[in-house]
Amino acid sequence: RLGLMFQPTEEVSYYAAYGTSFNTSGDLYQFDPTSANTPPESSRNFEIGAKWELYDGDLSLRTALARTDKFNERNTDIDTATNSYLLSGKRHTDALEFEIAGRITPNWDVFAGVGFLRAVIDQSGSNPAGQAEVGQNPGLSPSRQANLWTTYRLDERWRIGGGLTAVSQNK
Repeated sequence: RLGLMFQPTEEVSYYAAYGTSFNTSGDLYQFDPTSANTPPESSRNFEIGAKWELYDGDLSLRTALARTDKFNERNTDIDTATNSYLLSGKRHTDALEFEIAGRITPNWDVFAGVGFLRAVIDQSGSNPAGQAEVGQNPGLSPSRQANLWTTYRLDERWRIGGGLTAVSQNK
C-alpha cells in the first residue's frame, strides 16, 4: 500500500492511495482439491478523495473516487495439464462515495454514507458461456449501497448504537 495526503488547512485534507493484494483460494473453492494447484488471484486499487472537518470536528464530510481491478480471476475452466483452475478472468469496479458524520449533541453521533458502483467483467473463461459474460455486471455486485448508523453515549464506559445498510439489487 502507498498513500499520500495533503492538508492545506486544518479543516481540509486530500489524499491519494494505491494498493495491491493477492487473494488465495481459501474461499469459494476451499474444499476443492484442484484449488491446491491454482495460483492466487490478484487485485489493485486506486483511490483519491477529500475530507472536510467542520464546526470544531462536530461535522465531517468525505468523498472519494476509486477503481479496483481484479486480475487472474478464478473460473471453473480447468487446465488438465496442471490440474488447476484457469486464471483467465478480469473485472474492474469504479466507485464514487459520499460520507457524512456528525455529532448532534455531546452524546449523540450519526454516520451516513452512499456509494455508487459500476462493476464490469472484462475477460472471462474460454468457453462460450464465459465469453457471453464479458461486459456484464458480475454477480453480487450492487450498483448502489447506503448506510446509516447512530450511537448514543450513556456514560463514560457505555455506548449504545445501531444502524442499517442497504444495497441495490445484485444482478
